[in-house]
Amino acid sequence: MALELVQTWTADDLRLDGSYQAPASLARGAWRRRLVLVHGTGGNFYNSTLFDQIAERLLELGCGVLRVNTRGHDGISTA
Repeated sequence: MALELVQTWTADDLRLDGSYQAPASLARGAWRRRLVLVHGTGGNFYNSTLFDQIAERLLELGCGVLRVNTRGHDGISTA
């Protein structure tokens, strides 16, 4: 399951980063299943053991997984 780093920009030109993983094999109808995992305040897409476990299971089920950062990721929201 290859990991692809992705990024997008907001309307006010802030870059948001994330990652996308496609399942190793596509089960029947799996092309329709893509899930987005968004962390809570102060978190990030790359350092959550809970997201690691959820993503692993979703990939096993044939779902693609997009994990993304928000404006308040890491220590920004707690500063």
